[in-house]
Amino acid sequence: IALASLILAILSRNFTSAFSDSRLIGISIYNECLIGIIGVSLVLSTQGDAFVQWLLTALSVEIFFVSTVAILFVPRIYGLLIVDKLRSPSGSDESPRYLLKDVPTSTSSS
Repeated sequence: IALASLILAILSRNFTSAFSDSRLIGISIYNECLIGIIGVSLVLSTQGDAFVQWLLTALSVEIFFVSTVAILFVPRIYGLLIVDKLRSPSGSDESPRYLLKDVPTSTSSS
Protein backbone atom coordinates (compact mmCIF):
# COMPACT_ATOMS: atom_id res chain seq x y z
CA ILE A 1 0.00 0.00 0.00
CA ALA A 2 2.83 2.38 0.83
CA LEU A 3 4.54 1.72 -2.50
CA ALA A 4 1.29 2.28 -4.42
CA SER A 5 0.69 5.51 -2.47
CA LEU A 6 4.21 6.70 -3.23
CA ILE A 7 3.72 6.06 -6.95
CA LEU A 8 0.37 7.88 -6.82
CA ALA A 9 1.97 10.85 -5.06
CA ILE A 10 4.75 11.06 -7.65
CA LEU A 11 2.35 10.79 -10.60
CA SER A 12 -0.07 13.40 -9.23
CA ARG A 13 2.51 16.05 -8.33
CA ASN A 14 1.96 18.06 -11.54
CA PHE A 15 -1.84 18.20 -11.47
CA THR A 16 -3.67 21.49 -11.09
CA SER A 17 -4.01 22.81 -7.56
CA ALA A 18 -7.66 21.74 -7.32
CA PHE A 19 -6.67 18.08 -7.71
CA SER A 20 -3.16 18.09 -6.25
CA ASP A 21 -2.99 15.87 -3.20
CA SER A 22 0.58 14.71 -3.66
CA ARG A 23 1.86 16.65 -0.66
CA LEU A 24 -0.86 15.26 1.59
CA ILE A 25 -0.34 11.73 0.26
CA GLY A 26 3.38 12.07 0.94
CA ILE A 27 2.71 13.23 4.50
CA SER A 28 0.34 10.28 4.96
CA ILE A 29 3.03 7.85 3.76
CA TYR A 30 5.52 9.38 6.20
CA ASN A 31 2.87 9.09 8.93
CA GLU A 32 2.27 5.43 8.09
CA CYS A 33 5.98 4.59 8.22
CA LEU A 34 6.61 6.49 11.44
CA ILE A 35 3.66 5.02 13.33
CA GLY A 36 4.48 1.56 11.93
CA ILE A 37 8.07 1.71 13.14
CA ILE A 38 7.05 2.97 16.57
CA GLY A 39 4.20 0.44 16.85
CA VAL A 40 6.30 -2.55 15.79
CA SER A 41 9.13 -1.60 18.16
CA LEU A 42 6.68 -1.22 21.05
CA VAL A 43 5.01 -4.55 20.30
CA LEU A 44 8.36 -6.34 20.03
CA SER A 45 9.56 -4.79 23.29
CA THR A 46 6.74 -6.43 25.26
CA GLN A 47 7.96 -10.01 25.39
CA GLY A 48 5.31 -12.60 26.17
CA ASP A 49 2.36 -10.46 27.28
CA ALA A 50 -0.25 -11.09 24.59
CA PHE A 51 -2.81 -8.59 25.90
CA VAL A 52 -0.32 -5.71 25.90
CA GLN A 53 0.83 -6.65 22.39
CA TRP A 54 -2.76 -6.72 21.19
CA LEU A 55 -3.47 -3.37 22.89
CA LEU A 56 -0.43 -1.69 21.35
CA THR A 57 -1.27 -3.08 17.91
CA ALA A 58 -4.86 -1.85 18.16
CA LEU A 59 -3.74 1.60 19.36
CA SER A 60 -1.20 1.86 16.53
CA VAL A 61 -3.86 1.09 13.94
CA GLU A 62 -6.29 3.58 15.51
CA ILE A 63 -3.69 6.35 15.67
CA PHE A 64 -2.66 5.67 12.08
CA PHE A 65 -6.25 5.74 10.82
CA VAL A 66 -7.32 8.87 12.69
CA SER A 67 -4.18 10.82 11.82
CA THR A 68 -4.36 9.87 8.13
CA VAL A 69 -7.99 10.94 7.89
CA ALA A 70 -7.12 14.18 9.68
CA ILE A 71 -4.16 14.86 7.34
CA LEU A 72 -6.32 14.34 4.27
CA PHE A 73 -9.55 16.07 5.29
CA VAL A 74 -8.77 18.82 7.84
CA PRO A 75 -7.22 21.14 5.19
CA ARG A 76 -10.31 20.74 2.99
CA ILE A 77 -12.72 21.35 5.86
CA TYR A 78 -10.65 24.36 6.94
CA GLY A 79 -10.86 25.74 3.41
CA LEU A 80 -14.61 25.25 3.23
CA LEU A 81 -15.58 26.46 6.69
CA ILE A 82 -13.00 29.10 7.57
CA VAL A 83 -11.51 30.54 4.39
CA ASP A 84 -14.85 30.86 2.58
CA LYS A 85 -16.27 32.85 5.51
CA LEU A 86 -13.35 35.27 5.24
CA ARG A 87 -14.38 36.25 1.74
CA SER A 88 -17.04 38.89 1.30
CA PRO A 89 -20.33 37.86 -0.34
CA SER A 90 -20.02 40.53 -3.05
CA GLY A 91 -17.07 38.74 -4.62
CA SER A 92 -14.51 41.43 -3.84
CA ASP A 93 -11.60 40.38 -1.70
CA GLU A 94 -11.81 42.61 1.38
CA SER A 95 -10.19 40.08 3.71
CA PRO A 96 -6.56 40.44 4.82
CA ARG A 97 -4.23 39.00 2.17
CA TYR A 98 -2.09 37.14 4.68
CA LEU A 99 -5.08 34.90 5.47
CA LEU A 100 -5.83 34.11 1.83
CA LYS A 101 -2.36 33.79 0.31
CA ASP A 102 -2.87 30.26 -1.10
CA VAL A 103 -6.57 30.46 -1.94
CA PRO A 104 -7.41 31.30 -5.56
CA THR A 105 -9.94 34.05 -6.02
CA SER A 106 -12.76 33.72 -8.52
CA THR A 107 -12.99 36.41 -11.15
CA SER A 108 -16.09 36.90 -13.20
CA SER A 109 -16.06 38.84 -16.42
CA SER A 110 -19.28 40.56 -17.50
